[in-house]
Amino acid sequence: MTRAKEKSKKATAPYLPPWAPAALCAIALAVLAALIYWQTFSFAFVSLDDIDYVPRNPLVQDGLTLESIKAALTSRHQNFWIPATWISYMADMELWGGDAGAFHRTNVILFAFGASLLFFFLRELTGSTPKSFFIAALWASHPLRVESVAWVTERKDLLVGIFFILALWSHLKWVASRRYKWQAALFCFALLGFMSKPIMVVLPVALLLLDFWPLGRFSGEEGVFSLKKAKGLLVEKIPAISLSALFVGVTIYTQIFKNSLPSKTDAYNLAVAATSYMRYIERTLWPAGAFMEKAQMRTAEAAFYAALFAVVLAAITWGAWRARKNAPELMFGWLWFVLVLLPNSGIVSIGLQTYSDRFAFLPHIGLFTALVFGAERLARRLRLDLRLLAAPAAITIIIFSIVSFRMAGYWKDSVTLFTHMDEVSGGTNAMAKNSLATECMERGDNWGAVRYLNEVEKIQPYYPYLKYNMALALHQLGRDEEALRQINQDACPQAKDKSQSIALRAEILESLRQKGWRPQTKR
Repeated sequence: MTRAKEKSKKATAPYLPPWAPAALCAIALAVLAALIYWQTFSFAFVSLDDIDYVPRNPLVQDGLTLESIKAALTSRHQNFWIPATWISYMADMELWGGDAGAFHRTNVILFAFGASLLFFFLRELTGSTPKSFFIAALWASHPLRVESVAWVTERKDLLVGIFFILALWSHLKWVASRRYKWQAALFCFALLGFMSKPIMVVLPVALLLLDFWPLGRFSGEEGVFSLKKAKGLLVEKIPAISLSALFVGVTIYTQIFKNSLPSKTDAYNLAVAATSYMRYIERTLWPAGAFMEKAQMRTAEAAFYAALFAVVLAAITWGAWRARKNAPELMFGWLWFVLVLLPNSGIVSIGLQTYSDRFAFLPHIGLFTALVFGAERLARRLRLDLRLLAAPAAITIIIFSIVSFRMAGYWKDSVTLFTHMDEVSGGTNAMAKNSLATECMERGDNWGAVRYLNEVEKIQPYYPYLKYNMALALHQLGRDEEALRQINQDACPQAKDKSQSIALRAEILESLRQKGWRPQTKR
């Protein structure tokens, strides 16, 4: 080939700037998120918290005003101090009014941005564009993301995810530059994360895990663990640890003391936690089945399986520990999954749920990192062409995307969602049946509501709001004496709900008096 032809070939060859591959990967992730969740743009609010978070929330109704922002920053709503989340709802209300589709659209935009942000962070952290892309794509396409994206209430997850990644990235910049502006940025992003959702308390653990791998900051000059360095890293995390401790206290106060929610840690909770971890692993590999359930462990068979799961988890942890030198990414990913999930594992019982798909939002980052890097390490050991890994990874992402698209469709409205939830649980999900009863009352079908509530009572006799809802349905049917018996059994722990119960009881009594009813007196 002549020199002139070589010059001509170079001149006509397409030029791609160095940043082009990364930009294309980020765009691909955003498009992937849009393809999975575009259908939600026409979805309604569901009665499970959405109504209380947006349409009936006086804090949000006036849109973005100085008064509403001040109220969000200085008071507690829906049992949480999450002003960043409330302000995001206010912005939607200001721009689009009460259109539910607009709120869903914002969720998808935030999720697409978060997936791209995760890719860029992993790329700078690991130095690998393809592996970072596959980690982010597996994470974004996985069906366990559906609950966080298709549910307007879980805007909290999307916001905390963004601030969590930005805080981690600030830590990475701090390690590289030692400039205190990055420490300040980390603190600010952490605070914004706490203002979005309390799960930000796991940030110090995540920072220490990054120091272990891939930053390798626990090792001395000869690559051996250094206790002095470990102490220094803990001291470095004091601001983040202090912030986490503060918000742990705030969460305990608002969720337990202020609302009288039961909280305890005992052998039962340990069994629930072991079972929950195995369920998350199972649904990571095979994302099908029931969700939003309270684990039921009060049987000998359940206790046996919980003990077995605990042994399996201990064995995996021991294996990851043994591989910490030769395959540190495996220990990093596994410990990330275990420790970041710990607050939502059921180890401490707060409220109704010990398992839900959305709780895997942050823990899955570590798990998929371990899987992708572990697959590459295995391929190198087997001397396989690394390009062969692209095909199974792409197929997995396509399958995840199809399943996620299908699952997102169930969030179309309350009836569709709770009917599906009831079906996949085999008719044993008290939350689904209670929500269907509420939907029946909204439509004026009080007999249908009573039927569903009777089923709730068989499954979970002390389900919160059961007696109140039954009393309300019976009252609307004109069966006030039965309604009075139900409301007299109601035991709402929260002050707001107790006042509603008192108001309903007074309404029932007034209705009975108008019918000539007189209370029976003891002789």
